[in-house]
Amino acid sequence: MQQNLQQVPTPIFYVVNVVNRAFALALDRAAVGAAIVQITAMNSQTSAPLTDGTGTIFNIPFSLGAAPAFVRLVLLCVTTDSGLGMNIGDELDAASCFDNNSSQMIFGFKAEAIGIRATYSGTTSANSLVTLDTPPGSPSSWSNFKLKLYWQ
Repeated sequence: MQQNLQQVPTPIFYVVNVVNRAFALALDRAAVGAAIVQITAMNSQTSAPLTDGTGTIFNIPFSLGAAPAFVRLVLLCVTTDSGLGMNIGDELDAASCFDNNSSQMIFGFKAEAIGIRATYSGTTSANSLVTLDTPPGSPSSWSNFKLKLYWQ
């Protein structure tokens, strides 16, 4: 009995650096075929550095006419943080940060047609738990970070 075996193509990685934002896209030629893939840059804005233990509201006003379809809130490391082992320029997904005492989220955002509002509850770094690390850890200080919003 003879079997027909086909070689699986190796994915190709395209990296596009647009105004200091890197996007990587893996394409499998067999799956995509002649399809056109469009990569568009996201808008982003960064807050002032946070103050550990002091709540913050970060507003980005605009008039899009509708709420953005995609919003992502991250913490941008601006000073090396030994507690989480993060270096300047590293980003941490805000959804992974919880108050260790109440299990509530520390960061959040609200997007509307008139703007985006991001918040920091004021939970101190000592009471924070970042669940992306194994084992989970705490930042040395939230003052080592800024809020950064991406939207499209």
